[in-house]
Parts: sequence; C-alpha cells; structure tokens
Amino acid sequence: MNFLFINDSGEELNEDFLGKWVKAVSEELLKRQILSSEKNALELSVVFLKENDAKQLNWNYRQKDYATDVLSFETDDPASLGELVLCAPVLRRQATEHKQSFDHETGYMVLHGILHLLGYEHEKDEEDAEEMMSLQDEIFALLTKPVVTKKAVGKKPAPVKTKAAATKPKTSSVKKPSSKAAPAKGKSAGKTKTASAKKTKKR
Repeated sequence: MNFLFINDSGEELNEDFLGKWVKAVSEELLKRQILSSEKNALELSVVFLKENDAKQLNWNYRQKDYATDVLSFETDDPASLGELVLCAPVLRRQATEHKQSFDHETGYMVLHGILHLLGYEHEKDEEDAEEMMSLQDEIFALLTKPVVTKKAVGKKPAPVKTKAAATKPKTSSVKKPSSKAAPAKGKSAGKTKTASAKKTKKR
C-alpha cells in the first residue's frame, strides 16, 4: 500500500513508524484475504491536523462540534484507497488515558480507519461492530507484541559482573484502547480541504 504522509498538525510526528505500520497492517490484511492485491497497490493518504481544524472538519461532515481521533474518507480517485484524517492532540490525550505510547495509539486508529475504508462498520449494527472491533483488537495485539528471535530462545543470560542484584528488564505492555464508537467514515469526492501540507512524502 502506497503511503502518503501529510502533517499539518504543527507537531513533530514519527513518519517512519507510520510508514512501517501501514505496511505491516496491509500485509496482515492481505494474509487474511481482507485486502485484495489490487487495493493494496492503491495510495492511502494519512493527514494530521490541528485540533481546531479537526473540529471544523468533524462539524462539516458529521455535524459534531468537537475534534475526533480519526475520520475516514472515501474518494472517487481510482488510484486512491482513501484518506484518513487524524487529530494529533486528541490522540495524545487518548494515549495517556490508555497508558500507551502515542505511536501505538495512532497506529490503532489508523488500523481502525483502514478497516472503515475496506467496508467495515460499527455504528449501525451491533454484530458488525463486534466483528470490526474484534478484528481490530486482534490485529493490533499481533502487530504490537514483542518479537522473540530464535537466538533469544533458550539463551542463558550473561553473568552479572557486579555485586548488585540484576534488575529485570521492563517488558513492553501495551494496553489496548477501549473499543469505543469511533466516527463513521465520511464521503468526499476528493481530498479533504486541509491547510497546505508541511510534509508530503510517498512510501
């Protein structure tokens, strides 16, 4: 999946992580035959906005007077899968609430938005919501679990050369965000009317 990163949030964001995350998500969806090879060849735009801009966009398309974490937009462009618009300040608050990194919170909502663009819904039907959220949580857990290499399996720890007791390394414990109802995807004939992008790179 081609990745177009547009940062108009005024914040420094981890583009490298997002590019790798989108690639990992697309590979997992391909394995599960949820994403076709044709759609995987399309471009996915990921846009980050300031809170006021995200609030205005949410009002324009959903008549909701607040900034939300992610909005998904379909497009008529045959070369595009769609566009995800995220609000960095909202994601930072949610990351704190969920006790996880900003990157993982962002990754979770990017995954959520991609599923919307592939036809998954959660606002109209309870069974559809359960299917979407279960799939989302399963893939998120899979992609964020610690990687154990073959060399690490069965390998004895190196002896401690000091008299002080060795401390155990901290393990990465990612708390999944609550599967709350996120905004439904919006529909637009093209790109959202965001301010001029500060970064535009393809991956």
